[in-house]
Amino acid sequence: MLNSVNKVIILGTISAEPSIKYTENGFFVATMSVVTRSVKKTKIEDRNDYRNDYRNDYRNDYRNDYKTEYKTEYKNEWHRILLYNKFEGMINFLKKEKIIYLEGSLRTNKWQDKDNNYRYMTEIIASDIKILDTKNGDIEFDIEEDINKNNRTVFDENIPF
Repeated sequence: MLNSVNKVIILGTISAEPSIKYTENGFFVATMSVVTRSVKKTKIEDRNDYRNDYRNDYRNDYRNDYKTEYKTEYKNEWHRILLYNKFEGMINFLKKEKIIYLEGSLRTNKWQDKDNNYRYMTEIIASDIKILDTKNGDIEFDIEEDINKNNRTVFDENIPF
């Protein structure tokens, strides 16, 4: 059997303030939305009067009859991000419109709605986040130190729930 990889890398903008919750056991859980933008440029060739080629002298450059333009199309994609205990100390820095680099893994949840239709939701479980856009240079902080200041215990990342 082949090994597999479940890794996601996102470079995007936080589109809403994170929503913070604590489980009954005191585990930190936050969700946020990150938007990424794809840019696609397509070439538009608009040929000026095609019949003029035959009327003009053959020494004319045929390329002059083409006008090349580019059309830019943007497509936004929104991603739902889950943050667990390790990011509790960083949550105050994750504000709307901040640009972040995020690494994580995909998880898809499946459920039935009240009409017995199956619904799916894909989420990214964050494993590493770097804030790229700051006014005063890079923000440096130690996540474990911040958590210990808040008297929280650092848990293993592999806790399933």
